[in-house]
Amino acid sequence: LRRMPSRTRAMPLFELVNAAGETIENTSHEAHEQLIAHWCLRADDCVLEIGGGLGAVSTMIQHVLANKAAHVVVEPQAAMCATLERNKRLHNSEFTIAHGAVSAAAVYSCEVTALDGPDSKSRRQWMYNATRATAGPGRVRVPSLTPEDLRARVAPHGPFSALVVDAEGAFPAMLRDFPELVDERVRVVYLEADEPGSAAEYREVE
Repeated sequence: LRRMPSRTRAMPLFELVNAAGETIENTSHEAHEQLIAHWCLRADDCVLEIGGGLGAVSTMIQHVLANKAAHVVVEPQAAMCATLERNKRLHNSEFTIAHGAVSAAAVYSCEVTALDGPDSKSRRQWMYNATRATAGPGRVRVPSLTPEDLRARVAPHGPFSALVVDAEGAFPAMLRDFPELVDERVRVVYLEADEPGSAAEYREVE
């Protein structure tokens, strides 16, 4: 970034709607994640994005891709899928929304998820850290998705060459279930290591 001329725009700017229904600037939500995605992805990539949230990174990825249909976004929270769909329509994006969790076992999420943060500009619903492996009061089962399910969503644009993962620390469990998620066809993995201690888990599955 220091090599860029001072007036160079580092990444595209756009507006989004957050989980509270408010209009926000993309730089106010996951701006760092958007910048890295804009930097590490290529126009010819086929992208599997795990943990879409409201779609800030998803929309940025659409700015990068030449084939905008070569992009699947996994999101387990039904309410957040609605916000994601709203931002998809707002920007005429072409990614496919896969409602569910990447898991070989049953996965449950909170039926009602609280908005996060006192600042309305940063409100969102948490994603994978609200999922559990057991049923219980106030929880609903979400679809369990396999890599084969997700590859089918982008056929004939696949295979995936890039993984963008913001799964609130759940990625090690996905790799235990499906080590083929990261195979020789995957060029780049952008992983947000959210949870304390997750580095040890990644070393374990490596």
